[in-house]
Amino acid sequence: MKRLVLISIAGATLLGADPLERRDGRRSLIDSDPDVIYVADLVPKAQEVEVAVTEPGVVYATKNGGRKLGVLEGGKVRLIGFDDRACKVQGQGKIGWVKPSILKAPEGNLWEQLQTVYEREMTVKKLIEAGEIALGMTRDEVCQVMGEPTKKTTRRTAEGMSGTLEFIDFEEIKHYEPYRDPYTGAVYQRYSHTTQEEKSKVVVEFENDAVKAIEESESDEGGDVKIVVRPVVWWW
Repeated sequence: MKRLVLISIAGATLLGADPLERRDGRRSLIDSDPDVIYVADLVPKAQEVEVAVTEPGVVYATKNGGRKLGVLEGGKVRLIGFDDRACKVQGQGKIGWVKPSILKAPEGNLWEQLQTVYEREMTVKKLIEAGEIALGMTRDEVCQVMGEPTKKTTRRTAEGMSGTLEFIDFEEIKHYEPYRDPYTGAVYQRYSHTTQEEKSKVVVEFENDAVKAIEESESDEGGDVKIVVRPVVWWW
């Protein structure tokens, strides 16, 4: 049984996309740095995220600086990815890394918003690598840890969508019956049949694609209750 950790990711509003439509694997094979969050993993397939360039800024080949690729002037560029220090953008004939201070969102502080997303995504990534699930995760994130559910239910109302995923761990039990040897009269245990019996079960309750509750039965492993930020919604 996977180790369960209850975590809740606090709400944040950033990029207008339904969490159900996230992560469709569209990013380039070049964009594979594990310490970078890529926009293509966060928004629907047809959506791009544009930000404004507020002042001229140097474009670098890597997130750590290095070779200069040119200078961005005023206008808009497409946001490709970001880490905890810089942003990767495309526009004006250039693709590279820039200081976040030269970029601006339509509303609010862009860098604060991106850092909220970054912290959430990196927290979830570590949980998945550790085989842990948490409050605030999405269905997709839970299934990356637990595998395909044994059973699932979905309920749609005017307030949104809710449902459950059940993950049941079975074990095979061999059954035997007494058998008397007709020649010697000795009694033996003879194999009769095998059944699959429930060993443990985890029920994950969702509300609008975020884990609301986790119920576990027959587990000897305890765990700290943690909370991770709910999936961030990008609004521009």
